[in-house]
Amino acid sequence: AEDACNAIGCEPYARADVMMDADGNMFCLEVNTLPGMTATSLVPQEAKAVGVEYGELCEQIIGIALKKYEGKKITFKGQVYRNRTFPKDAFVPARAAMTCCADDIAKIGFICHYKKAADFKTDSWVKVTVEVKPEFSKRQQGVVPMLYADSVEPCEPPKEEVVYFS
Repeated sequence: AEDACNAIGCEPYARADVMMDADGNMFCLEVNTLPGMTATSLVPQEAKAVGVEYGELCEQIIGIALKKYEGKKITFKGQVYRNRTFPKDAFVPARAAMTCCADDIAKIGFICHYKKAADFKTDSWVKVTVEVKPEFSKRQQGVVPMLYADSVEPCEPPKEEVVYFS
């Protein structure tokens, strides 16, 4: 299973389904690159079986991803989301995302700091170039990805407004 995941570059986690024939030969049936991550899904259940609780598992996955992206510049399009609890220099460039089926489509994103954040209206589309920095969040009680924008400019929506993870 580990060899199959490594062969196709799955990180920070995946699930491989394998079978063994009567002669003891192992066969990989499929690699699920984005397996379910609810507390009752297989990956969290497998982690719990070896003593890793759900919250700790999520923190480990986020930590691995943060190391991969820390300090990197990323450019993408997102819809502006703000609420009254955000600092004046913050917004979330969000996208609708689907991980399994149409019923699970939800907006996702990370807090982005930009001195002119208040200039952009909620639900407007922007193209952002950001640097990713890990920071402790009191609200999440842990280290989370924080985005710092070098540039934010209005843009047209992408051809496909939903991001698909599968």
